[in-house]
Amino acid sequence: ALALGIGRIEVGASAAAERWGPAIRNPLLLSGNAAGIPRFFVGTKEPLQTRAGRLSATLLSGVLTESRFFDRDPANDYRSISGVVVALGPAFDSTLLIGMERVVYRPIADDESLFLTSLTRPLDVFLRWERLAGPDANHPDGSPRQSADQIIGLFARKFFPALGLEAYGEWARL
Repeated sequence: ALALGIGRIEVGASAAAERWGPAIRNPLLLSGNAAGIPRFFVGTKEPLQTRAGRLSATLLSGVLTESRFFDRDPANDYRSISGVVVALGPAFDSTLLIGMERVVYRPIADDESLFLTSLTRPLDVFLRWERLAGPDANHPDGSPRQSADQIIGLFARKFFPALGLEAYGEWARL
């Protein structure tokens, strides 16, 4: 990773594994169980103290490559990823963490530059919202009309220091 701190913000590039959400072993959106994604990112260096509580956020944009063992069709080897995670430790409870995470994956055409794609698609996570169900969700042949895969998740984690206990939950929807 290469990062530059600008005040309370960090900007950089990385290919390191990253984990989002409360789970240690199997988070739903991003986990450290596989190799990292080559990406650019911007986020808080450490949680920011606000009236609402401790706030942290990360926005990323990168490129996913298909496994060389998956298929031999070079037309679908690359996809962009755009993601955001926001977590809040509320001021009223220092042992609680709540958050929201969202990622958008889109195919990259053969004539698109992988580098430029990772620079031009970071806002997909905010701007690309496509209908998931309904009568117009699929083409007549049954294939989906969506041009992007979108996953959104909510999570919470609660610590009980006196008991030495931690509980968490995570919900996600494709």
